[in-house]
Amino acid sequence: MSKKRRIERYTVKTQNPNKAPFEPAPYTYLALDSCILIDFLKLIDPNSKVNKKSPYYIALRNLLSKSVFRKDGTINIDGKYIFCVLPTVMEEISNPNHQLHNVMKNFVQNRTIALELDQFKEKQFEKLVAKLAFAYAERGIFCDSEGNPTYDAFIVAQASIFNMMVISNDHHIVRNQSPKKSSSPHREIIRRINQRVLGGIYSECQALPKSAEQLMHADARKERMAEAYFGDFLSIAVETKIHKLEKALIGKPPFVKESTDKGGKK
Repeated sequence: MSKKRRIERYTVKTQNPNKAPFEPAPYTYLALDSCILIDFLKLIDPNSKVNKKSPYYIALRNLLSKSVFRKDGTINIDGKYIFCVLPTVMEEISNPNHQLHNVMKNFVQNRTIALELDQFKEKQFEKLVAKLAFAYAERGIFCDSEGNPTYDAFIVAQASIFNMMVISNDHHIVRNQSPKKSSSPHREIIRRINQRVLGGIYSECQALPKSAEQLMHADARKERMAEAYFGDFLSIAVETKIHKLEKALIGKPPFVKESTDKGGKK
């Protein structure tokens, strides 16, 4: 049975390509906040002084072990999470010359997909992001003392357009970090604004921010994860990378078990 690509473009005919009889996706796209990327580097640094036995770093280690990308960039077909870097997060972790330092550069290149925008769709995307960000700020979330949207507003807005869960350790984005208490008035505001601005296409299973601990708790409980929807906002190079990755993941164990039939009746 063929599977629809989740990068399929939205049209009046297809509407939401994810809207079909529910079948859990074999993998989930996640948007990593800059603090998570930095803490991943601390986790893999043998000389780091952080407490790697804390619940937070244990959750990060568990999450990293479930990545579809190994440290050398090869594909782990037993993985289930595809780490992505949003345009605003890329700005945060880059220097003024738009460059990454070597350790971060290696991690981003080998273990994530940097979501570069199609140049002809960039203005449309930015306009939609701004609409969401200012809507958040009007409700008193992700804003500075003057009521203007912060970087957090743009991060959550970009992830919302792609229907991707933001994984963050920032209390402005995930106010309640408790593994068992991911629901909150803060998240409900985000959900309602996203539904109003983005429309029903994202209403079936909407991605909302979580902490690493909350994600791993949901993972252990086998909770349904939202499926990413990229529309036609991504560059051809990124679309190609995603298509190749999904082709490598779908149709191989453990997603499709090969027949053990040795020549008997079919």
